[in-house]
Amino acid sequence: ELLQDARSHIVADVTASNVLGEPISIGMPISQSSSTSVINGAKSVNVQASFEVAGSRSAGIATMVANGSGVQRLRLDVAGRSFEVNTKGGRPARDVVGGYVTGRKASKSGPKKGDIIDAEIIDAEYREK
Repeated sequence: ELLQDARSHIVADVTASNVLGEPISIGMPISQSSSTSVINGAKSVNVQASFEVAGSRSAGIATMVANGSGVQRLRLDVAGRSFEVNTKGGRPARDVVGGYVTGRKASKSGPKKGDIIDAEIIDAEYREK
């Protein structure tokens, strides 16, 4: 069920669909791990799995992190590029480049002079004074 949810997220993601090409198929997990913890009586299950993804244009590896609420994070690695696939709805896929996340929408023409690029920091350091 989680693999089909992951496939649905990939198919719905504009950038992932453009890079892979349709139809998109997924293979069985290449690697998989899970953990279960109970804290104050509340049980939590986490799963991480990597699996092959293929489309009409290219193929790659997807890595999924999921819990009892479903797919939480989905990363797609194709031809040396990594994409965070949208698992929440409403936001486009994001290219991960050199430790920074750029909020780029898929575009055939590419960025133009004066375009604004939205960036988020994905790694921060805290120092005590």
